[in-house]
Amino acid sequence: MNIERFFINLTAVSVPTQWQMTKAKRAYKKTHPFCAVCGTTKDIEIHHIVPVHVDSSKACDPENFISLCDWRNHGCHYIWGHFRNFRSKWNPDIVEFAEGVETLRNSFNV
Repeated sequence: MNIERFFINLTAVSVPTQWQMTKAKRAYKKTHPFCAVCGTTKDIEIHHIVPVHVDSSKACDPENFISLCDWRNHGCHYIWGHFRNFRSKWNPDIVEFAEGVETLRNSFNV
């Protein structure tokens, strides 16, 4: 591959700006103000189900968001969204996990 073709391919990738992601996350948070795992409304972080570095086309897609609490890095975002490791891990099954926890909470009326 020659260098010119490399740069043409590189610039063809559309990566949303930080502002576009912030705007999309704010809109999602208005309709999903609770942590999907524990149900709290405290310190909600909008988590990307598929990380932006894996698929940047899903960076602003509400179908790729889930609300998780982020209380002092000990909340569901850190524990269940990243398995206690922000640097290298992410949970591809976070939606199914959250739905399972919700089912358990509902069965015990918690």
